[in-house]
Amino acid sequence: MYDWRRMSQAERDRALESRRALRRAWHGPPHDYADEGLFHLSATCYEHRPVIGVSAERMADCEAELLDTLHACCKHVHGWCLLPNHYHVLVERPHLPSLERRGRHTRAQGVAPLR
Repeated sequence: MYDWRRMSQAERDRALESRRALRRAWHGPPHDYADEGLFHLSATCYEHRPVIGVSAERMADCEAELLDTLHACCKHVHGWCLLPNHYHVLVERPHLPSLERRGRHTRAQGVAPLR
C-alpha cells in the first residue's frame, strides 16, 4: 500500500477490492464505536520511517507522552508496544475526541511528531 498516493482511483479501487476479497485490512475501513469494551489502537510514522526510534531518549519521551495521553483519555490502559516506527495500545473505553485533540496538540508542540 505504499504506492497508494501514486495510484489512480481505478487502481485504488482494484487494490481495495482485492484486499476485501482476501479478508485483509483495507485502507480507511468503517469504525464501529461503542462506549464499552477494549480497543486496539495503533499509529505509524509517515511511510513507516523510524521517527519514534531515532534515539533511546526519543523512545522514552514518546512512551511517556503516549502513556500520559492514554491515561488522561482512557478508563484503563491494558498494554502497549512502542516500536521505532509505530505503536500499538490496548485500552478500555477511550474517549476518541480527546485522544485526537491531544494527538494534534502533541504534534504541534513537537513532543512526539508521528509523521
